[in-house]
Amino acid sequence: MSTPRLHALDNLRGVMMWLGIVFHVSLLHATYPTAPVTLRDTQTSLGADVLVGFIHAFRMPVFFVLAGFFVLFLTQQRGLSHMLRNRFQRIALPFAVFWLLIFPPTVCIYVAYLFRMSHGGWGIDFELLHNASTPTKPLGIEAIHMWFLWMLAWLCLLGAGVLKVVQSLDGKHLNWDNRLLETLVTKAHAPLLLAIPLVLTDATYFMGVLETNTSFLPPLAQWFHYGLYFFWGMALYVHRDKAFALFVQRRHSTGCLALLCFITYLGLAHTHNQHPEAIAYANVWLAFFYNLSSWCMCWAWLGWFTYLFDREIPFLRYLSQSSYWVYLVHFPITLLVGAVLYQWDAAPVFKILVNVVFTTLVCVASYQAFVRRSFISVFLNGKKYS
Repeated sequence: MSTPRLHALDNLRGVMMWLGIVFHVSLLHATYPTAPVTLRDTQTSLGADVLVGFIHAFRMPVFFVLAGFFVLFLTQQRGLSHMLRNRFQRIALPFAVFWLLIFPPTVCIYVAYLFRMSHGGWGIDFELLHNASTPTKPLGIEAIHMWFLWMLAWLCLLGAGVLKVVQSLDGKHLNWDNRLLETLVTKAHAPLLLAIPLVLTDATYFMGVLETNTSFLPPLAQWFHYGLYFFWGMALYVHRDKAFALFVQRRHSTGCLALLCFITYLGLAHTHNQHPEAIAYANVWLAFFYNLSSWCMCWAWLGWFTYLFDREIPFLRYLSQSSYWVYLVHFPITLLVGAVLYQWDAAPVFKILVNVVFTTLVCVASYQAFVRRSFISVFLNGKKYS
């Protein structure tokens, strides 16, 4: 088999990382009551809800797919022990160090934002945290936006165990497993098959969408949901040549189907919100169409990036190289900028744009000045960049 299309995947990872800024800023302006961030700007918009729902449908799934893909890539290239050592150095250690550095100021900024919401001015009152809880848990010691790294570290260990088991199987079982994986990765109806098991877990959540739990003990539904994307990414590496050819060939149809499913989801969600009894098994249908759109979006993103960006592009290369740093530091910056802009009487779309642009500039400028050519880049990416 040929070398995987690493340029396309690296470029895709950089774009997904940057969309995290857009996602977290938009959450501040969303209207629906169960958003994972309880902070709310004075200016909200249903458009922000749609944008949050759209990005959430594919961003983290794509991350877990890419993570699973590169776990098996590293294992095949260097061996299982090297993969585990690399994942410890690039995921577990950065999580431990940056969580200790970022969690305290994030909590302080969060409380300052709550103070702005409660009193209009600036101040910090930690008693406000007792009145600021998500539907699943109160704000406390948690992984915050770095929950992805926390889960990924454990999934890498689990993936190593699965690979050990696979290596012990005889040829008959391997052939059967290989045919199953090939069906789930290279067949046109695979998104439908993959969406169905996620309905079983996600249908229990508000509007059929898994709500991200950022605690150190996420519910089993969250492990199953994102674990499926992770292990599908590993299977994707096994059948990468045939799969990427299919993604490119069907990039238009899967993209259109993804949008159709997402629009259908929005229509059902609106109807269910206005008339809760109008749709039988509403949450089941909502979960089905949302997860089907998620899988189709993954296929479409992989297909379009392989088709258009499977080469070194300076801008996207820089975006990819800076993405880890941007991912780690962007969240408290979005909250701080949001708190500063809180009482500004401007349209939500304009406030979102200002926050996204300013946060992006701060993240990129700090990366260029303090990270790119320093030991921090070695710690995060394994090398410095010129």
